[in-house]
Amino acid sequence: MSDRDEDIEAALWAAGALTGPEHDAVRRRLKTDPRFTRDAEAWERALTPISGLLRPVAPSDDLLARIEARLDRGDARAPGSQTLRAADGEWMDLGPGIRIKVLHRDMVRRRQTILLVADPGAVHPAHVHESDEQIFVVSGDLTIDGEDLAPGDFHFSPAMSQHPQETTRKGCTCVITMGF
Repeated sequence: MSDRDEDIEAALWAAGALTGPEHDAVRRRLKTDPRFTRDAEAWERALTPISGLLRPVAPSDDLLARIEARLDRGDARAPGSQTLRAADGEWMDLGPGIRIKVLHRDMVRRRQTILLVADPGAVHPAHVHESDEQIFVVSGDLTIDGEDLAPGDFHFSPAMSQHPQETTRKGCTCVITMGF
């Protein structure tokens, strides 16, 4: 793991942004790695003042019922599995008329799966893929390298490939797996 990766992991730990298994791995590491422990503590000192700026969020009216229902049925999910509901997660602007939501991030492999929604006429600028990218078009249209993609179409771009701008006429929704 590079120094940059370790710093990111320490920051995510301090921000409380790790998954259960990642959290457990960091807790074990904090017991054996003094340098990492110092980095994590530095991030905690840096981020703690921010927490005072956050407004409390009231739980939804149905939260208790959902917790009780899960307890009643037991948690039958496979270890490490996760569910992200449609209303969960945070949308981020990628550019004019283009929004993404991270569905899953694998910190070890440095890969992520995102949901991309583009408005009609949106344009994504030319770029180089530092790692492989896979795109599945869920709805709408997407033009990549002069090739028109429709719902159900899949596009693969190998690492270090270069794309001119990507466009959509009617708008689109895509699931993309890529490096970060």
